[in-house]
Amino acid sequence: ALQSLIAEMKHEGVKLIIVGLKTRIIVKLRRAGVHKEVEELTYCRHLAQARTVALRWQKEQPEDLFLGT
Repeated sequence: ALQSLIAEMKHEGVKLIIVGLKTRIIVKLRRAGVHKEVEELTYCRHLAQARTVALRWQKEQPEDLFLGT
């Protein structure tokens, strides 16, 4: 179910940062086939780290994506 949600989000151009997961949950996600993808999907321990990643991803995107054009 999670994999199909992630696939749908990727299809829609939504990037995903999962925050606050314990290591054992990340291991379970990996075993289930949910892996980090550059500028698409990542895991962060803390919200501050996730913010940094999100801002970096935003800088790397064409500006018109954020303007809805």
